[in-house]
Amino acid sequence: VSVFTFGAFDVRDAQGALLGSDSETDGAITAGYAMANPAWLGGRGSTGAALEFVHEAAGGSPVGVSLGGLVPVDSVVMGWSLRRLGPAVDGFSLPSTARVGVAFEPWTVLRCSVEGGMDLSARSALGAGGLEFRPHPAVSVLAGYGWSAARAGLGGLTGVSAGLSVRLGSLGVDYAYQPFGSLPASHRIALVWSPRAPDAKATNPPHEEVPRTPVPPHRTSRKAVRKR
Repeated sequence: VSVFTFGAFDVRDAQGALLGSDSETDGAITAGYAMANPAWLGGRGSTGAALEFVHEAAGGSPVGVSLGGLVPVDSVVMGWSLRRLGPAVDGFSLPSTARVGVAFEPWTVLRCSVEGGMDLSARSALGAGGLEFRPHPAVSVLAGYGWSAARAGLGGLTGVSAGLSVRLGSLGVDYAYQPFGSLPASHRIALVWSPRAPDAKATNPPHEEVPRTPVPPHRTSRKAVRKR
């Protein structure tokens, strides 16, 4: 479950007279399931699927389906994903992407990752890299940078992200910080529950899940621009 609030903003009429203030909040619910790969897929790694429902205050309420998998190859973990596949609702759709990537651990407390792919909605290339530092088995500090050809002209710190993840048994809390160039930065907090306490090395996926929210940056930016 994720909630994204834009805070208070002024509401004005066509002549610019102040009518008062308002606030908007987006929300999302995601449910997923993963299982070990069967023998006919090599028997190593895992494959999973997720269903995501998003409600946007300035848009529709689309639903998306995601698929992905991890395959360990020696000391490297290879991954793939198809994210947020689904039809548009009231003219709005979730940003569908296809990605492949690799992650490796040069030291036991550090994980590095790099990935590339395609934004299927904008038909543009994607690239990203990330670092995950684990000073304690229950704590992870994450930082990453994501590049998109569709956002290449934006200035500021667009693309940078950082986060902190804490796991206590089957419960966890994730925090993420993501700036949007000249627009206000976002601070996101997610509560996580898993039926089983995960392995410390598999607790946090590499770069892409640093923000851990289904609210896409480029759509958030458009809404913020309209409100100004």
